[in-house]
Amino acid sequence: MNFAITPNFTRNKNVQNNKNILAFPAQRQNLPANSNLAPLARDTVSFSGKDKIFKSAAGAVAETVNGLRSEKVGGHYINDFNYQMACDIVRDAEVPMGFFQNTLFRFLRKHISSDMGDDRIIQRLDFRIKSPDSIYEKLNAIGFKAKEKARLNGNETFFATKQDANNMLGDVIAGRIVLRDSSKKSVKKVLQILEQIVKEGKFKISEIENYHPVLSSVPVPFQQALRKDLGIKLDEKMIKDMTKPDYFSYADPKDIRSLAEAARSTYPDLVVKAGQDLPNGYQAMHVSIILPDGSKAELQIIGRDVEVLKSIEDYVYKAKCHKKVKKQALAERLKPIGDENEAALQAEHINYTRGAYIAQRLKGQQPYNHKTSEKFLVAPKSILARGLGYNQLMTLARKPEV
Repeated sequence: MNFAITPNFTRNKNVQNNKNILAFPAQRQNLPANSNLAPLARDTVSFSGKDKIFKSAAGAVAETVNGLRSEKVGGHYINDFNYQMACDIVRDAEVPMGFFQNTLFRFLRKHISSDMGDDRIIQRLDFRIKSPDSIYEKLNAIGFKAKEKARLNGNETFFATKQDANNMLGDVIAGRIVLRDSSKKSVKKVLQILEQIVKEGKFKISEIENYHPVLSSVPVPFQQALRKDLGIKLDEKMIKDMTKPDYFSYADPKDIRSLAEAARSTYPDLVVKAGQDLPNGYQAMHVSIILPDGSKAELQIIGRDVEVLKSIEDYVYKAKCHKKVKKQALAERLKPIGDENEAALQAEHINYTRGAYIAQRLKGQQPYNHKTSEKFLVAPKSILARGLGYNQLMTLARKPEV
């Protein structure tokens, strides 16, 4: 089954494999054209690992020896100053995280659902501080060297400080608003509340990103798959509407403009990316926030059906970027996703992921009493044969480690 979803983008030539590929914004950053988001340049907000959920810095520091991570090299232990810095960053994040968490809860609490029966727009709020291991991994991936290493090597100008690290990372502190539905009406209410928070001077907004696919067509095989696999009801009007530029946008453009106007009053250099179409079809809003003490936080606004898929797709993203996947069985299964010799499979999997995200968003238009389903779009046979369909990966992700 081939149901490639055609984005409304121009095409260009991939110099490396001489194949016709889709040209996306990532290419303007000299990043792979088939990237999920810019790999390791900026992550999406991930809550998939249990160790990432907000925990005390004391627990993180306990993972070190004398404040430093100990690594055995050639029979001897060395001190890793990047890991020390990662632990310091986690420790410093606890107070601003408390402010961030309390502020959002205070303004949003009356809109948070108490159970599946009410009609409040928010299913739940999640918060996390990035783990020392995740920070350490990313610092190393971007070639960061802690300033203490500079003193040892006598070249202080080449190395960086903790402030430099925080500026590069940007998402050490993160929150997620999971919407009961993903309608523009629900998102409008959330954006209005963020406006109120900004106007009251609780925090500043430095960037607004709105990720959503833009379709030029809805292939018949894809329509059939939506109906057969997930029971999604499609009529001719809906199929036609799906090709409108803002159909899958989380927010109405005028609501984004309204938030941007309020944000610029306190942060004139605000960056707005209002219609970003990523190759894999990822759908969410990201808001970059500056807290009163100067700390940065990232807030993700996402529908509950999309979030269920993202919890699994995060593992695919990690494998593609050669990041650590902690579940061993998943890590083994996902090896082809990061294998340079599997370009055809990876391209097909991105197309499949795009269709799966679109399907989840269509499911998200259901009424409040609709229960979130963990059944995803069925993958093409070639992907199923490798065990890389999202239904297969969900089963593996939920299986306890032996």
